[in-house]
Amino acid sequence: MAVHPTMQTAPPALLIRAIRTNAAFSAVSGTALTIGAPWLDDLLGAPAPLLVAIGVGLLGFVAVLLSILRRPTLRQDARLVVAADLLWIVAAVPIIALDLLTPTGTALLALVTVAVGVITIAQLRGLLTS
Repeated sequence: MAVHPTMQTAPPALLIRAIRTNAAFSAVSGTALTIGAPWLDDLLGAPAPLLVAIGVGLLGFVAVLLSILRRPTLRQDARLVVAADLLWIVAAVPIIALDLLTPTGTALLALVTVAVGVITIAQLRGLLTS
């Protein structure tokens, strides 16, 4: 069956699942950082206000992700999500490499960055599926 040029095809399930996973992971991380900042600052080696700012930023990112899931432009918007996730990875690498946090903070940032990388790969795979 030929697809009319103005008809949109449904986004692949993998892309939707990957963005939902991104939203869930970001929500848990953002909540933990926002609420737990006073207790996590010494453990991670970052000041509490910075942890709160990152947490609030992640919660804002969650709102954007959930909004994107409802839009007809999901495929186009997902490219921006991938770009944001790649930016996280690029920003995290020097922090990890330069050992700017405590050993626990460095290890947790490395784990989170790997998780973001896995989610980003899933999103890219979802974008590439027809």
